[in-house]
Parts: sequence; C-alpha cells; structure tokens
Amino acid sequence: MRVFLLISFLSLFSSCAKLGYVWDQGLGQLRLMNRARFNEKVLKDPKIAKEFKEKIKTIEKAKDYFFSYFKEKPRKIYRKTVILEGKAVSYLVISSPKDQIKAETVSFGPFGTYPYLGFFSVEKAKAFQKSQEQKGLATYLRPVLAYSTLGYLEDSILSSFFHMSEISMVEMIFHELFHTVFFIKDEVDLSESLAVLMSQKLMEQYLDSIQRDRYLEELREQKLISYNLVMMTQKLNESYAEKKQGPDDILHSFMSSVFYPHFKKVCQEEKIKESSCWPLQNEFNNARLAAYLTYEGNSDFLRTLYEKKSHGPFEFLALLKKLKADYDEKDLDISFKEFLKEQ
Repeated sequence: MRVFLLISFLSLFSSCAKLGYVWDQGLGQLRLMNRARFNEKVLKDPKIAKEFKEKIKTIEKAKDYFFSYFKEKPRKIYRKTVILEGKAVSYLVISSPKDQIKAETVSFGPFGTYPYLGFFSVEKAKAFQKSQEQKGLATYLRPVLAYSTLGYLEDSILSSFFHMSEISMVEMIFHELFHTVFFIKDEVDLSESLAVLMSQKLMEQYLDSIQRDRYLEELREQKLISYNLVMMTQKLNESYAEKKQGPDDILHSFMSSVFYPHFKKVCQEEKIKESSCWPLQNEFNNARLAAYLTYEGNSDFLRTLYEKKSHGPFEFLALLKKLKADYDEKDLDISFKEFLKEQ
C-alpha cells in the first residue's frame, strides 16, 4: 500500500497549513533513513532474531523475482532494513463526508492529489483525525505496515513487514514494487487497484502448486467479499442520495438491516468461515468504506481488461505502458481510468 510521505522540498508547492505536515513527514522519513542498515549487516547481526533474517531473505528473493520477471532494471529499493520500535511504521487517516462515501483529497501541486494523509506519529494522526471530525467529517485511522515513496527516496525493508505471513508479505512486496514501475499521478485509487491486481497475478506465477491452490482459494473468498463490499457501498451511497433520514440514521439502519445480514448470508452460502468473513468482524463508517474503495473500487473492470487483453502480468504491464503513452500523446480531457474503460 502506498502512503504519501512527503519530503521537505515539496513545501514549495504547499500552503502554509500544509508546511507543518510536510516538515514532520520529512523529518520522520529522515529518521527512518538514518536508522536503515544494509541487509548484509543485519543478516550478520547476532542480536537480530533468526525469523527476521529469514523474512529479509524472502523479501530479497521476491524482489529479484519481480524485476527479473518484468525484465525491469532492479531498483535500489529494499537493500536496507529498519528495525522499528513498534509494529506499525505510520498511521493513515481517511476522511469522508457523512452523507456520501467519498474520500476527502489533499493536493500537493505537481506531486499529485491524495485521498488520505499518513503520519509517522500516532499522536499527530489522532490530532488530525480529531480536527477532521470537528469539521463534521467521518474518519478512519489505521496503522500502516508498508508504504512507498515511489522512487523519490530509497525505501527500506521495515520490521513491520515481518508481522505478516510469508505469503501475505510477498504479495505486499510485489504490490509496492509494482508502484516503482507503474503509477498514475492524481489517480491513486486506480494505481492502488492495479497494484492489487498485479501482485495477485504475479503470486500465481511465483508460488508452487500446493501454495498456489491454497492461495487461489483464499483469493476466491477475498474477491467474493470484495465484490459484495463494493456493491454494499454503492447501495449505501444510493440511500444517502435519497435523503429520507439524516446521514447517521441512514448509516445505522443500513448496517444493521442490510449490510451485516447480507454478509452473514453470503458467507454461509459460500461456506466461508466466519473468521475469514472479515466484514462481520468490523465496524464501518463512510471513511472506512472510502478507504476500501481506494484499493478495490476498480477491481472488476481491471480484471475484465486483464483477461481480455493479456495472457499474464508481463503482457499486461506492457499494455498499460503503451496505453498510458497513447493517453498522454492524445492529451485527453478524461481520466486515465476512463480511458482504460474504453479499451
């Protein structure tokens, strides 16, 4: 997942209100960079747990596989490791109006527009969350295990990665590495959805047959839940548009009478274990639903395009690059996402 952590020179394009954020994020990034050690040294350090060292080796293997598969020049990303004090590297805050599921965006000039802000400090994340709530917005704050600077800086392996299962960690590494070879400025939701799709497709190539079968079954469940969650989000937005009640009442009524009963039925019918049917285990508001749409809102049409136009991740990346070049040359007035939908 990509959390936007800005470096200090970006302040040239920021308002005074954003300058403090930019400064804090720049300092946080510099602290991480100063704590990073080359993997070779970490692997030789007797104080580092053996299981952590094995995860570092797995990440290095996944990185080599990624760049070799796509025939891309290897980036310097993940040459170093940072051992964090806690489980999270940063904290993400998403805001949304209470009468519509739509992430509030923040513009950073030529560096793009983003539907969230990331903070290295949980206290500052909570302070920002509180300020957004005082504006009457719904908010969602969650810890972040990984992020990308998109090549502006050299990203390190973070010990927060090690809290994932090996397969989840490798999929996340592929996701972040994909951002280094393809990313659409100002279309974060599309870029994230593409990274989700491509990391999943690459996992199918990477895993052995036994691991692949288990992964594909879990992925089937994830896709089913994703499809239904996007559908439920659209239905809730329709209820907001009708304005038959206040937004808080609409949300409460929808969740209790539609959302949770729907997922209970779907998971029972599809024989998905209740522990794996994660929407039943969580509470939602507009901001949390908007956060989910950032990653999964485009999944259906992208999967259709993938199956229609390619025979694998390598071909699909080549297609995306060609289509992006065509899009830029034509200087169209539509988004790249809309351009892709026309293909």
